[in-house]
Amino acid sequence: MVTIYLDQNAWILLARRVLATEQSGVSDSLVETILDKSEQREWVFPLSIVHHMETMARLDDRSRVSLARVMSDISRNHSVLPYVTIEDMELRNSVYRLHDIKPFDIHKEIITNDFFRAAGLDGNSLSVEGDLDSQSRYIFETFAQQLLERTDLFFLYMSQTPNRETVTRINIEKRRDQDKLVQMREELYKIPVQHRYKAFVAKEYLAKFSTKLIGLAHEFGVTCSDLVPDSVFKTEESTQRFLLSVPSFDTMVNLMFQICRNPERLFHENDFHDMVFLAVAVPYCDVVITEKSWVHHIRQAGLDTKYDTIVLKSIDDLLDLV
Repeated sequence: MVTIYLDQNAWILLARRVLATEQSGVSDSLVETILDKSEQREWVFPLSIVHHMETMARLDDRSRVSLARVMSDISRNHSVLPYVTIEDMELRNSVYRLHDIKPFDIHKEIITNDFFRAAGLDGNSLSVEGDLDSQSRYIFETFAQQLLERTDLFFLYMSQTPNRETVTRINIEKRRDQDKLVQMREELYKIPVQHRYKAFVAKEYLAKFSTKLIGLAHEFGVTCSDLVPDSVFKTEESTQRFLLSVPSFDTMVNLMFQICRNPERLFHENDFHDMVFLAVAVPYCDVVITEKSWVHHIRQAGLDTKYDTIVLKSIDDLLDLV
């Protein structure tokens, strides 16, 4: 089984060809291959929370629903856990390795045939709570189970009328994230060039994980210095190795650094969303299809080699995998 992550633009191009609404540059042979291999479960195309947000942002019902139908038919309820959920598991594994504790295998948790995983939920654990008689409980739980067995849940979900306030809030957050990147670049250029990368990584790590590490120390009943021994920071190499031992963070921080260090690059409102899905897709999917600029940044940071991921800028390049 090969897991293939398509960014939203790739899904749009594919949908245009499947629906034959307009030319998209996607070949008929590729469409046939994708439909066949998806049906046979040889190729799995998981959807993320970013796909949900970007598709729901299409307020035109016809456009949204037609796109969702194609995405639903091909993804078949396969989903990938969100970045914020994955990083907590990865951080725990990072600490386990420091103490020679066997890390748990989270790969099988990342991509599953569970529509609700894109939101960090577990569809297999849905249950009816409350003071119900056994017959009513059975009816409701049976209905929920029958619903989960459908392969078109994404289509059903996107067939609902979008909440315009939610879409507006998402767009506002995108612009805020864009402003944050501008601020990050300004702060980065205050640091001597030879120290920028290391300082950038350290600052982002502390901002994201310092509180969580304190929580883990309390959970394990040890001090923070016992949780993360001083020997970890003995050399610059050992420090970097520890800070980047959380794969999704490693991917995210390196992509942020790549776009922040170039003063000529303009920030786009979708940049943060793009990095959020790439932070999961690059370490955990076999193939990632994304925009040319992100392919360049991923390769420049060596992330494709590090995580043994094929990163492509054209969906038609999937035919090379056949």
